[in-house]
Amino acid sequence: LAFAFPTNTPIVPGHILIIPKRHIKYFEEATLDEMIAVEELRAKLKIALVKTFDAKGFNYAWNEEKIGGQSVPHFHLHIVPRKENDEGIH
Repeated sequence: LAFAFPTNTPIVPGHILIIPKRHIKYFEEATLDEMIAVEELRAKLKIALVKTFDAKGFNYAWNEEKIGGQSVPHFHLHIVPRKENDEGIH
């Protein structure tokens, strides 16, 4: 019901996106099963990002509407692994 892939504009190495397979614009349009699938994938990827990138913290975000930074009209959750003194925007 959901899948993940690296973003084409990473803030830091390991920045990935999770999206539902079904096209929806807003998270609220997701079914409960889709919401669970996104969360289960987020939890698994968090573990992998800690191991792979030595992440010490995370930013999780999605944007809504152009004014909110949404440039793609398909809901997607950003997962940004963070560590001390990384070069990404905080």
